[in-house]
Amino acid sequence: MPIELDPIKSAQKGAEYSGFYRLQDLKRFSDMVRNESGEILVDLKCKHNEQGLAVLLVSAQTDVQLTCERCCGAMEQHLEIETVFTPETRNLDEDQVPTDYEIVAIDEFGMIDFRQLVEDEI
Repeated sequence: MPIELDPIKSAQKGAEYSGFYRLQDLKRFSDMVRNESGEILVDLKCKHNEQGLAVLLVSAQTDVQLTCERCCGAMEQHLEIETVFTPETRNLDEDQVPTDYEIVAIDEFGMIDFRQLVEDEI
């Protein structure tokens, strides 16, 4: 899976990715789980929607072991997300963005930190 991604160019190409991120590489997330040896399976489809917006269709899932706050024992938890992102560009009219889309900021080079985006969502 890419770490950084240009969402505009990826949508123009119709790029699709399927892969994983190791939990140990997601420091903020791995600090919250008992065992960081797992991975997050990720599917990404980049395209333009009917309005011409660049969109990232993201699905991710993982099984993690958390600490139960009641008994302090191990607790298995399945986590799964499905989200649609659109990049925040200068000419983006937020009123035209569908309500089920999340707007994601791009850096000065037009890139997003995709791995961090997945970590934030999961």
